[in-house]
Amino acid sequence: MARREAVVEIGVADLVAAQRLVLRACFRRSSQCWKRALLWGFATAFFAMLLLGEIPGSPAGAIAISAFGSLLLVFGLPVVIVLLLGPRAAHCHFRAVPAFQAPLHYSWDEEGFSSETVSGRSMHRWPSYRRWLENDRLLLLWPYPATYQIVPKRALAPGRVEELRSFLSQTTGT
Repeated sequence: MARREAVVEIGVADLVAAQRLVLRACFRRSSQCWKRALLWGFATAFFAMLLLGEIPGSPAGAIAISAFGSLLLVFGLPVVIVLLLGPRAAHCHFRAVPAFQAPLHYSWDEEGFSSETVSGRSMHRWPSYRRWLENDRLLLLWPYPATYQIVPKRALAPGRVEELRSFLSQTTGT
């Protein structure tokens, strides 16, 4: 099979869309739910112990207030950070990364996915991709646990998106 290629320009809007897609996926992943629930329980207990000495009356009121406050902290803070601070962080990240200042050259075949930027070239075989996500604008590919590659769909022909999705589905199972 022939090697497919695409030239992509990543913009600030793509970085913001990627942040939001990652946040949305984080709240949907069942492996993360128990961690957030555990964190919420610990935060509730911590705030309840702090408030029990400050609020006169029954412990139920302190526990209710601390449960609500920790719920906002554990679930609301990530949303606020991404929605309010995300665009500013994306703009700073865009200016700081030289690879975003020039077009990226992506190519793929049966072996794997390659990217070439002004900073260098990398090639990852399909089995090295741990997971991938997509929405109507982007595909995000994870060759490493904390690093993803952004592939804007606008740079790919509709058939190419399906081929890329097929390669990823066969190797990652997600």
